[in-house]
Amino acid sequence: MPREGLVESFEAVVVGGGPGGCLAAIGLARLGMRVAIVDRGPLGRDKCCGHCLHPSALRLLARQDLLEPILAVASGETVEVASHDLLGRRSASVPLKFEGVSGGLQVSRDRLDRRLWELACAEGVEGVRPAAATLEAIDGDHATLRIDPSGDSGAEPRRWRAPLVVAADGLGSGIARQAGLAGRVAAGRGFGFAAKLLDAEAVVEALAIKPGLIQGLTGPGGCLGLVCEQPTDGPIQVHAAALVRPGAESRSPQGFVRSMLGAFGGAEIRLKSTLAAGPMPWRPQLVAKGPIALVGDAAGYSSPITGEGMLRAFESAIGLVEAVEQHRGWTADAAAVHLIRHRRVAWANRRVAFVERAWLSTELFAIGCGVMRVAQHLPNAPRKRFERLVVGWVRGR
Repeated sequence: MPREGLVESFEAVVVGGGPGGCLAAIGLARLGMRVAIVDRGPLGRDKCCGHCLHPSALRLLARQDLLEPILAVASGETVEVASHDLLGRRSASVPLKFEGVSGGLQVSRDRLDRRLWELACAEGVEGVRPAAATLEAIDGDHATLRIDPSGDSGAEPRRWRAPLVVAADGLGSGIARQAGLAGRVAAGRGFGFAAKLLDAEAVVEALAIKPGLIQGLTGPGGCLGLVCEQPTDGPIQVHAAALVRPGAESRSPQGFVRSMLGAFGGAEIRLKSTLAAGPMPWRPQLVAKGPIALVGDAAGYSSPITGEGMLRAFESAIGLVEAVEQHRGWTADAAAVHLIRHRRVAWANRRVAFVERAWLSTELFAIGCGVMRVAQHLPNAPRKRFERLVVGWVRGR
């Protein structure tokens, strides 16, 4: 047990070492704050994720001078999105281009999270992992956390106190629940999972997928995305990420993938390294209260079929840092700015839900893809205006 009264003081503590948590820690440290970050998992663990960075996320990383380190751990680019509707057996493809940026990045979460964690520590952030963080008390405008190291380190528990605790601990955030910010649990929610496919060569041949292409499949049970990776030092790999709806015929990852790919025949589908997350959606009551602020998936998570999950984690973390900078600390005014920005993201989530419904409609999806294909052939200025209009509408700007 930690000795009573032995409390370490920080200006900000970040719980969660994923993209949102690390960007928040980096940004706050750059403001000259004394920052600590803790994560329950070991460094370099994999996560339930599609392993793709949206083109607009690259713009944000570039503005934070973080793009070059991330490019160094990327395994390739994503330049095209193709979708196949299993209901109407129609397909369409569009170039992956948003706000003037052509192509995204393919980067595994273990490499991405490791690099961001290293960058945070290089900024002077004190990092502790693996360790569990528990909200011990909220005393006025400060919060106290108990940090319990796990594994075989033999380290003793610690207590951290700060006027700002950034909860970036993901879907179903433990800090949000301990702070009384969690929303009601709705029945019949879906879940997501990610996995690598064995027999990748056979899958690639059956689906005609290739490096640089994101292949999306939609059906009554949910959505499945596939990306193909060709490492320089190994065999080709196929990564799968899925959103399984409550009414899916098969709720197991193996059965779901087989049902989605059954229309193509051929390859026997087997999964490796399956990781799941859920239930979804997750919506906390508030994203800021007293010394607690939520970012990333902890601040709300719906159906990331547009590939904007990590983008929104970046946006929320950077927005929090900007609010702190604007008001010279975590004040009531900074919290109000964070709440306002989050409402815009929540509105964007509702618009993405509309996009999802349109995707599942064969006719609407075909029309939408046709419009996007035509837009790619417009002159430069009108095309950029169209892209800003579409992206702005989806994100509620």
